[in-house]
Amino acid sequence: MAFYDNKHWLLSHIRNSFVSSDDTGLCELVMQGENLSRKLVSSTKFDCYPGEDESDEDDMDAMGQSFDIQSDLDFGAHRARSNTAARLEKMDRDRKRAAKIKHIKWERAQGALSKSEMAEAFPEKKLKPLEENPPQIVRKSLLAKQLEQCPNLPQNPFQIYAKCDGSAHVGVKVRKYGIFIPALPPPDCNYPMTVIVLAAAKVQDLIGLILYKCSIQHPSYKLKSTIESYSVNIAEDDGEIDWDFPCLDPRETVGKFGFKFLALTESKCPFGSHFPVVTKYVNCSIFGKKYVFGGDFVQCLFQLCICIFSEMKRILAQHMTPWAANQKVYSLPLHFKQSF
Repeated sequence: MAFYDNKHWLLSHIRNSFVSSDDTGLCELVMQGENLSRKLVSSTKFDCYPGEDESDEDDMDAMGQSFDIQSDLDFGAHRARSNTAARLEKMDRDRKRAAKIKHIKWERAQGALSKSEMAEAFPEKKLKPLEENPPQIVRKSLLAKQLEQCPNLPQNPFQIYAKCDGSAHVGVKVRKYGIFIPALPPPDCNYPMTVIVLAAAKVQDLIGLILYKCSIQHPSYKLKSTIESYSVNIAEDDGEIDWDFPCLDPRETVGKFGFKFLALTESKCPFGSHFPVVTKYVNCSIFGKKYVFGGDFVQCLFQLCICIFSEMKRILAQHMTPWAANQKVYSLPLHFKQSF
């Protein structure tokens, strides 16, 4: 092995470095076949390559071969693994894997087994005899049994509003609200109930959806059977209702309101004062005179009867003869509430 204190090895190393690093190949053509050490020894009296003869490397000329100078990690602490180390590691893995394998040699029996030995090795399993008409066992789940025990279960009156639930739709505009319900017990009334509703739904649909979710999450709380008994008001994030603003119009769509928190309250009017009242205007002509009646159907009919009665009384008074004007006229009172 050559050491770095060997001057001859250092000179040879520098010489081959020029050869290996020259891409043009000119250094190799110039230096090939030269025996510089012999020439220098013969021409000078000084020993320019000391230690050349004492080198125990090998008998080959160090100037005649390349040292394959490459920048790798073979020097120092990093050293490439040899084939022997890799082979030993593979043998170790095979030895550990073979320790987990158990080899069993299969040998044929020399003689036939007797019936007793066969019965002992392969015992016969006793099976139950099959019945000619086995009873049919009908198995029912626990849910089916509970449904049979309670055949007349009450239906949720707000179930039809479940179609407005926005959490069950994809790709549709929805609105997310935090709903406070002050009528619930103290632990539940302080926290809002998250409700996701379609943006195209009406406010009355939102009320029905709130009642539907409330009946599921709080079954012990008794709700009224109609949505007209409830209204939705604007609320703060702490649950305080803003009574300065009126309740939301049930006829409007939910997408028009951008509030984050609302409150469900009971309406003072049994049918809700915010719901519209159907009115009707009737144009009619009675004995040549035109009248216009407004209001609901009962009010229109009542006003029409009054007009007919007054017109009939006026006409009869005009066509009465003078001798009949002094006679007493007996008439029965007209009750408008009676059926005609």
